[in-house]
Amino acid sequence: MEAPEAATGGGRASDRTAALAITGGRSIPGLQHPIALSRPIRLSQLATADPAADAGLRAVQATAQCREGFVAPADLTHGKPAPLPASGGVYFSARERAIWRERMARGPFLVDSDFALGSPGDWARIHANAGRFQHEGEPLSGTDDASRSRHGGLARDAAFHHLLTGNAASLVAVRQWLLAMASAPANDFAGTRCYTAMDGSSRDGWWAEAPWLARFVATYDFVRAALPAAERVTIENYIRRNAWFFAAHLDWQLRELFPQRLSGNYTVRGADAASSGDARWASRRVDSNGDCRIDDADAAQAVPVHAYARADGSLGPRVSVLTLWFNNRRAANAFAAGSAGLLLGDAALVNRAKRYFMEWMTYAVYADGSTGEFGRNGEYCIARQGLVYAAMDLGGALMLARALARQGDTTLASFRTVGGLHGSESGSGTGSTGVSGPAKSLALLADTYLKISTGELDWYQAEPQKARQEPREATRLSRMEVRYLGGAPMDDFHELTLLASAAVVPGVPVGTVLMRQGAAASLRWPGRTGHPVATGLGHWSDAWGILPAAYLLRP
Repeated sequence: MEAPEAATGGGRASDRTAALAITGGRSIPGLQHPIALSRPIRLSQLATADPAADAGLRAVQATAQCREGFVAPADLTHGKPAPLPASGGVYFSARERAIWRERMARGPFLVDSDFALGSPGDWARIHANAGRFQHEGEPLSGTDDASRSRHGGLARDAAFHHLLTGNAASLVAVRQWLLAMASAPANDFAGTRCYTAMDGSSRDGWWAEAPWLARFVATYDFVRAALPAAERVTIENYIRRNAWFFAAHLDWQLRELFPQRLSGNYTVRGADAASSGDARWASRRVDSNGDCRIDDADAAQAVPVHAYARADGSLGPRVSVLTLWFNNRRAANAFAAGSAGLLLGDAALVNRAKRYFMEWMTYAVYADGSTGEFGRNGEYCIARQGLVYAAMDLGGALMLARALARQGDTTLASFRTVGGLHGSESGSGTGSTGVSGPAKSLALLADTYLKISTGELDWYQAEPQKARQEPREATRLSRMEVRYLGGAPMDDFHELTLLASAAVVPGVPVGTVLMRQGAAASLRWPGRTGHPVATGLGHWSDAWGILPAAYLLRP
């Protein structure tokens, strides 16, 4: 359900300052702090300057195949592995591993439908995938993004299988695979991908490659304590080089919005981040004849983009071009860099990921919890397609916040801001959003997403090409059944990505809703009718396919 996106450009600067109101860190009950990093990671507000502000940009240079590419600095190659944590890892704590081991015996989510009709058998799937991986491996086949986006799932499951069972065969197979993938030329994104190609084209993110690296990091994280130091050096040098490729890509592109962002200065701005009086508003052509395509048979005129329509026909926030810079693809870059930084103890990598998600909440999230991605509702003939993309943004932010919190850093989980531009301001007045609301946060976003899925927020796809909105069942954002490009029905359940990271939003009823309990008990279980269930780039997992399961790994 992905499609290419063009990178947007920058322009002149403005000197107005975005208002930022941010709280410091707070403790989150039940989270473990097992890993002591070599340097403190406490980027808690956008105004904080990064001491390594120009590290990524220095690596952007012309290469033999790229007008602008990434030339890895020599200091990205280390001679020793990162220190092992005292216990746990990036994606798990010792306490979580003990809980997951207990669930292997008592369930539920061991076999299909042992919790509800249509519920996933997470452990049976993981166990089967580990056995398959032991016997067949998982070679990289195909060069298209669709092949890349799901590759590595068997290896990840085998590594998780070893983590919980200590199975030696799984460890041997995973160890060989990690070394093979780290040395495969096809996986050298830093050396083979261009920021700007020779023909002048560029991409705004790496939606297949970046989640692949994060999946690779998770696989390694599950087994790294069992690997010899020399092999860890090889694998970590590969991760570090490619994580910096993604981080530098963010630096290189987002300087078009805020040229001095890494020094904490957001008063200097490019054209798309100009002051609200000079806002650039998003517009697009739409499928005006209902044939699930946009071509010459449709109206040629582009129409204004709005986040959603309400049941009374009024429109939600108007979407600015600025919000479009913060999307699922760049979120993938940020999450890959951040998760790698946590594993490697690289504070500069982690700071870039945290900064990106703080910028996203500031400039692309509205006071009512909707985001600029909601403006993509209706793409591919799916009324809630914008929510799919928004779930991937939110999923990346939540998983990074969860991983940070395991290491004692709750600044992303507790980040709050009323700042914004072009209607994304919150907290006072109504602005162009028509909404005066609380500070924006991960908790607000998760709560909004759940309220949409339950229908408590009765929102619909905006159809601004119509003189009058016509909210109806087919455009309802809570509608689970979707038909990609008008094809066979499937159940969209991207909100499942919230579950494994629910501990960082403890006041939001994530588990209750996604387990269909309490007031959510009347909601249909996804797949109960036999439809395939779409949760993202994995099966019954998070939106990026990083984790082996969601229900088995729930808090």
